[in-house]
Amino acid sequence: MYEISIGEYPWSGYITQYLEEMQEEQSFRGNSPAPCHIIPTVNEYNNEKDSEFCPSSIAGKFMFPCKDLFEVLDLKWDGKNGFYTNEKLAAYLSEDSDSALYINKGLLMDYLERSGQEIVWTVLGEKQKIGGMGFRDFPGRSEFSYSYYWDNGQIKRNHEVFHVRKPQYDG
Repeated sequence: MYEISIGEYPWSGYITQYLEEMQEEQSFRGNSPAPCHIIPTVNEYNNEKDSEFCPSSIAGKFMFPCKDLFEVLDLKWDGKNGFYTNEKLAAYLSEDSDSALYINKGLLMDYLERSGQEIVWTVLGEKQKIGGMGFRDFPGRSEFSYSYYWDNGQIKRNHEVFHVRKPQYDG
């Protein structure tokens, strides 16, 4: 998918086909399938050029609530940074450097309750430490992974994995 008007999300044929393909790819880079069906809450797209459909003054990247949220909450885009349901602001795309999509907590909790879904957050990362100028000066890197879930009004940590990988020398 290369070019689309943001006002066509999530109903255009291109977006529908793209989202269906993404739903079919539930392996998430692993050899085994995910333990449950995963629906990303946000879809992010790059705004690569100015156009009459999406000027770069709106955002360099544009985040949309997932298609399911659009359908269940009957979201409407305001042509700027807001998504509304029944004339009430449901979600807002920040124009600041955080590039975040904020959603009305009450609407999200209602959606989760009605749909029987749970919300989880993942944090995945890698930090490489660079030493001198050569490969032998490379001291390694750390990899980390965390997941969190919503439980009775609180965010709780589910797991934490932290691993330091040291360089392997063939000398």
